[in-house]
Amino acid sequence: MLHIANIAPSRFRLWTRALREWRHGEPELRILDKLCRRSQTAIDIGANYGVYSWFLTKYARDVVAFEPQPNMVAFLKAALGSSVRVEQVALSDSAGVATMRIPSDHFMDGCATIEEQNTLSTQNVEEISVPTRRLDSYQFGPVGFIKIDVEGHELKVLEGAEAILSRDRPNLLIEAEERHRPNAIASVIDYLKPFGYSVYCLKDRKFRLLSIDEVRKDSAGTAYNYVFSLRVDL
Repeated sequence: MLHIANIAPSRFRLWTRALREWRHGEPELRILDKLCRRSQTAIDIGANYGVYSWFLTKYARDVVAFEPQPNMVAFLKAALGSSVRVEQVALSDSAGVATMRIPSDHFMDGCATIEEQNTLSTQNVEEISVPTRRLDSYQFGPVGFIKIDVEGHELKVLEGAEAILSRDRPNLLIEAEERHRPNAIASVIDYLKPFGYSVYCLKDRKFRLLSIDEVRKDSAGTAYNYVFSLRVDL
């Protein structure tokens, strides 16, 4: 039997997914207006189904989504139309080709990765070759916000965005988990510290400034979206 979600138009499917995430999903969706700069570009790295991209169109001048999976790219283009520029590439620290491992288990939807240190928690994996590029290889105007959800490859993505980070100091929302890569969170914090970033997490819809000691203590077994910003008024 066909499920209505699989035959509904892509835009409707994205709208219903976005509504569900707004109500019951990641609370960070509710503070994107504080993180985006309305006159600048927002970048969604690891766009998947495009929920963040959909919300970002409300708060940024323009939105660029990066997603290497062909089926996801087709969905994004159909669902978002001309409101979002979609790039079918995996961002990293160099240009080339990488192997993306895509779990076939439904409960691991959104867990595809090119990070070699991410062993995944399933044996049911499809492998595809995907192109890689540095974010700095693109010609963007001022970038005000970057969201990164790449299942362990976030440090390499940041290393490939050094020029943009130096030039624009965008606010960052980064998923980093120890189960994806050992020392994942601390390594990201250490990399961003010379740029002047402080790290926050969202607790009860309020930003909480974190020390590196708190991050190291709480990171094991804990999934966080971390906010990095130069601002002190979050």
